[in-house]
Amino acid sequence: MFWTHFYRYKTLLKRHWWVPLITVSLAMAYAAHQLVNRPVLYESIGKMKVSPLVNTKEAAIVSEESTTFFGNQKEILESSVVKQRALSRVQLENPNVIGRADINVEQRRGVSIFVINGKGTDPRYTQLYVNAIMQEFIAFKSEERSETVEDTAKQMNVSLEKTEKELKAYEKEFYAFKEKNNMTYWEEQSRSSAQFLSQLKTKKSTLTSELALLEQMTAEQLSQRLKRADGGDSSSSNSAPKDFASTLEGQYISSRQQLIQQIAEVDRLSQLLKPQHPKMVKAKDEVAKLERLISILEQQNKEATQVQLANLKADNELRVKSLKSELINLDSSLKEWEEKALEANRKDAEYQQLTSQIQRSKESYDQLLKSVQSLDIGKNVNQELIRVMQWAEESREISKKTVTNLVNAFIGGVALGVMILMLINKLDDRVGTSNELYDYFKLPILAQIPFTKIPLGRKRLPLLAAKDDRKILAEAYRNLRSSLLFLPNRKKLRTILISSSIPQEGKSTISSNLAITMAMAETTVLLVDADLRMGLIAPDFGLDPLCGFSDVLEGTVAWESAVLPTQFPNLHVLPAGNPMHTPGDYLYGERIEAIIEEMKGKYGLVIFDTAPILAADDTTTFSPCMDGVIMVFRANFTKARQGQFCIDSLKKRNIPILGLILNGFSEDIPDNYYYKYRDYHTPKKT
Repeated sequence: MFWTHFYRYKTLLKRHWWVPLITVSLAMAYAAHQLVNRPVLYESIGKMKVSPLVNTKEAAIVSEESTTFFGNQKEILESSVVKQRALSRVQLENPNVIGRADINVEQRRGVSIFVINGKGTDPRYTQLYVNAIMQEFIAFKSEERSETVEDTAKQMNVSLEKTEKELKAYEKEFYAFKEKNNMTYWEEQSRSSAQFLSQLKTKKSTLTSELALLEQMTAEQLSQRLKRADGGDSSSSNSAPKDFASTLEGQYISSRQQLIQQIAEVDRLSQLLKPQHPKMVKAKDEVAKLERLISILEQQNKEATQVQLANLKADNELRVKSLKSELINLDSSLKEWEEKALEANRKDAEYQQLTSQIQRSKESYDQLLKSVQSLDIGKNVNQELIRVMQWAEESREISKKTVTNLVNAFIGGVALGVMILMLINKLDDRVGTSNELYDYFKLPILAQIPFTKIPLGRKRLPLLAAKDDRKILAEAYRNLRSSLLFLPNRKKLRTILISSSIPQEGKSTISSNLAITMAMAETTVLLVDADLRMGLIAPDFGLDPLCGFSDVLEGTVAWESAVLPTQFPNLHVLPAGNPMHTPGDYLYGERIEAIIEEMKGKYGLVIFDTAPILAADDTTTFSPCMDGVIMVFRANFTKARQGQFCIDSLKKRNIPILGLILNGFSEDIPDNYYYKYRDYHTPKKT
C-alpha cells in the first residue's frame, strides 16, 4: 500500500512538476526582493529586572496579580502608549538624531529578567529609543500606581466620612434612648419578671395536675380515700359523722367478739346440758340478742358511710370550683407578667442593638482611618518592582542572513508546492493502479495491460502476432484469457461486451488482442465491431470491408455475408460498416436478439466492441443482450467518478459485470509483477 501511494504521488509530480517549480521560484524571488530592498538595521539590547522590596505594609499598598504579572509587564512594554511616549522623549531630548526603530520584549521562563531588543535604521537612535522605552515604562507604572493610590484614597475618604456620619447618628440615637428609658429599672424588671413568671408557671402546673386528678376521681376512689381518712385528722366540718362512724365500728367489733364467745359457750353447754335446760335456753337467747344487735350496727354503719361519702364528694366539688377560679386568676397574672417581661426584654434588645451598631461603626471607622493614614505614608515609599538592570548597549549592525533566508524561502516554496499537489491529488480521482481500481469499485480485476509505445510512423498500436516480441504485453493478454476461462459461469459465457467510460481508453485494441488470444487457444471467435460511429477494428486487422454490422442492423445484408476471415485461424471479424447517426435505435428488440443467438450457435465466443458509455447510449441499450460486460479503465486517464457513473448505469439495468481491465499502466508501478520478472521472458544465450 505504501509503494502504491508513493507511485501515485510520483506520477502526480511527473504530471504537475511545474507546480513546485513555480512555488519555489516565487518564494525565492520574494526572498531575494526582500533582501535587496530591506534597509540596514541595527540592534541594541537593554535589560530590566524584577527587584525585591522590603516587606512592609506601606510597600504593599498597590499589588498586582502574581499569575499574570510577567505577561502584563511584557504587554505594557510593547504597548503603543509606552512606544509613543518613548518616541516623544527621544525627539524632545535628541532632536538631531533621526531614525526609526521598534522593540521586541522577551521574558524567558524561570527568570525574572526582561530583555528589550530594539531594531532600527540608525544605531544611535535605536540605543536612545530602547533607553527611552525603559524610562517611560517606569514612569508609566509610577503614574499608574499614583493614580491608583489617589483614586483609592478618595474612595476611602468618602467611606470614612460616611462611616463617621453613621457613627454620630448611632451615638445620638443611643443617648436619646438612654435618656428616655431607665435601663437599671428595666434590667431589674426583666430579672424579677422572669423569676416571678417561673414561680407562677410552677404553681399553675401543680394546680392543673390537682384539678385533673379531682375531676377524674370515681366513687370507688372516694370510698378508698374515706377509709384512709378515718385514721387521720378529724378537724374538718364533717368531724361529728366521722366520730359517730368510729363509735359504731367499735360497737360492731365488740358485739362480734361477744357473739363468738357466746356461740362457743352454747357449744360447750350443749355437750353438758339438754336443749331445754334453762342455762341452754338463756345462752341461746343471748346469741340471738347479739345477732340482732350486730345486724342493727351493720345497718347504722352503712348509713353513716353513705353520709360520709356524700360529704366528701361535696367537698371535692367545692375544691374543683376553687381550683378553677384560682387557675383563672393565675392565668390573668401570668399574662400580665409576661407582658411586663416582654416589654423589658424588648427594651434590653433595643439597647443591645444600639450598642452593637455603635461598636461596629466605631471599628469600621478606626480601620478606614488606619488605611487612609497608611496610604498617606505609602505615597512616599518607592514601590517600583521592575528596575533597569542594564541600559541599552551600543547598537550593532544586524546581518541580513542571506543564505538562511534563501534556504527558508526554498523550503517554504517546496512546502507550498507539496500542499498544492496534495490538494490536486485530493481533487484528482483518476485511477492509477489496480489497488486503487479495486478500492473504488470492489469489482474483480481481470487483467492489467502494461503501457506500450506506439512505433514511429504509426497512429495505433499494432495487434498481437503469433510470435510477438512484446512478451510482457502478450503475457498480460494470456492472463486476461485465463481470467475469463476460469470464471464460475464460463460455460454460459458466450457473448462478451467490452466498453469504457470515455474515448481513448484502448477498448478496441483490447477487444482485438483478446479475440486473437482466445483464437490462439483454439476457440472459434467472432469479433464484432459494434462501435458504429468510430469503427477501428477492420483497419487494425488490415481489412477493407464493403459492408458491416451497420448494414446487418439495417437489414440490407445477412450477418454471415458480412463476416471476414483474418490471418488468425478460428478468428473472424464483423466490421462496423458505414457510420450510423442513431445506432441505438437498432441495438434492441427481437431482431438483434435473434442475430446474437445465430452467432452463438456458430461461434464458441462472440466479442462485441461498443462505443464508450458516456459518449453514446449504444452500450447501455445493447448490453442487456450480453452474457457479461467488461469495463476498460486507462491508468491515470479515467476518472473514478466517470467509471462509477457507468457501472451504476449497467447495474440499474441488471447487466452482469464480469470485471475490470486496467490498461496502459506504467512498468514501474508496484503492481506490475510481469515487469519485475521481465528477464524470465527473455531466453538466455547459450
